[in-house]
Amino acid sequence: MVSNIKFSQIKQDNSLWPWKGKVAIFFDFLFLLSGSAIVYWARYSTLYWPKNLLPLLSHRHTAIFLLFIFTSFLMLHQKGIYDLRKTLSPAEETKKIFWALTQSVAFLVVVLFAGQIFISRKLLLGLWLFSIISLPGWRFILRTIYSGDLKTGNSWIRAIIIGTGKYANKLESYFESNPFLGIAVWGKISPGSEENKEKSIEKLPEILDRYWIDEIIITEPLSLKQMESIVIEAIKRKKRVKLFLPSLSETLNPYWEKMEFFGEMPLVPLCDQSIPLFYLFQKRLIDILVSATGLLLLSPFFLLIGAIIKLQDGGPIFYCSTRVGRKGRRFSCIKFRTMTVDADKKKEALSHLNERIGPMFKITNDPRITPLGRFLRKYSIDELPQLFNVLIGQMSLVGPRPPTPDEVENYEKYSLNYYKRLDVKPGLTSLWAVEARNDPNFEKAIELDCKYIEEWTPWLDLKIIFKTIPVVFRGEGK
Repeated sequence: MVSNIKFSQIKQDNSLWPWKGKVAIFFDFLFLLSGSAIVYWARYSTLYWPKNLLPLLSHRHTAIFLLFIFTSFLMLHQKGIYDLRKTLSPAEETKKIFWALTQSVAFLVVVLFAGQIFISRKLLLGLWLFSIISLPGWRFILRTIYSGDLKTGNSWIRAIIIGTGKYANKLESYFESNPFLGIAVWGKISPGSEENKEKSIEKLPEILDRYWIDEIIITEPLSLKQMESIVIEAIKRKKRVKLFLPSLSETLNPYWEKMEFFGEMPLVPLCDQSIPLFYLFQKRLIDILVSATGLLLLSPFFLLIGAIIKLQDGGPIFYCSTRVGRKGRRFSCIKFRTMTVDADKKKEALSHLNERIGPMFKITNDPRITPLGRFLRKYSIDELPQLFNVLIGQMSLVGPRPPTPDEVENYEKYSLNYYKRLDVKPGLTSLWAVEARNDPNFEKAIELDCKYIEEWTPWLDLKIIFKTIPVVFRGEGK
């Protein structure tokens, strides 16, 4: 028997939950630092007003604030707040954070007393109150979002369990009773092929492609050949594979330091090809900043365009169409209206003029487009209201273009590979838009979308954005 086979390809600290690992440390540091500034301003600004709105920090106060932040992190770490191996309940975590911050302030009081350093007691009280509210507070907000999305069918993590025994059922029940984890179990499949053929392990590649699975959890012992097959499929599609500890084979060598406990059930990562959460956070932060700034700066221009559209035929300014986003989530995509009011009713009658090869619908000289609409499309101005979709998280600045529901319904007729473009948020611009915008072959669009997903980095997004600018100014839109 082959021993000590290493399947693990885990990136550094790729915690699935922002309240654990590096992202949690970043947010906690941000709130502790901002809390120090806010508390200092609230305590002393009135004493110096109106000469100084925010008096400069003295060396003494600076040292105390830095010491508080340092000791807080030591206490939080000691209580396992950032430990990836532990899945704490919200109540447990809040309790541990409370005592960690209380001990940190208590240590600070001892240092000040021993060193006979005078610092306002109100300042320390304010620092403690701000910290014990803000640190559990941002975690509570995120958990509420995760739980809410799960209840509406928009889970953050979609898992499939390989196994149908008591451990598989127990794990599924745990995820259902802890919605703040944001994990939805798509289903359980049998390790053998003698049972339900549609839910056997042989169907795993099709299931991964069709249902946007993020994570594979193995709860029953498998043969080495089956395990290799699962890991190969996961690596191809950038998925995570985790093992329930009793199912671990002696031929495997997983990442023990990344082991997590869900209740009393240990899961150990076998491989992880998914994008690090910090990169996704970085992408989302850029989306928010750019879209908010764009909407603010372009608002006068939007008013002008809106007024012209309204005066043109009295119809609505915006056209809101249902589109399919990440993991099949539907949303209302906003555009400036460029067609006649009854354009949707005429679509079926014009279907024979479709120039796209595949499920997408596109006509170069579409008779439904208004004269103003033709100008807006030429310079992609009609797409600008989608900055609002980006701001609220339905879209991103860069990603595959959002398909319509009828397009997605036809994917299965062509290829399951088409579903891959729904693994990520749709974008305002895309790799296809800058490299093959006017290519009628839908296969080319899929090829470029898949390439973008497989090779994604923050730098690729920047490259596409900078390439989009000259494309827009050349007026290549149709």
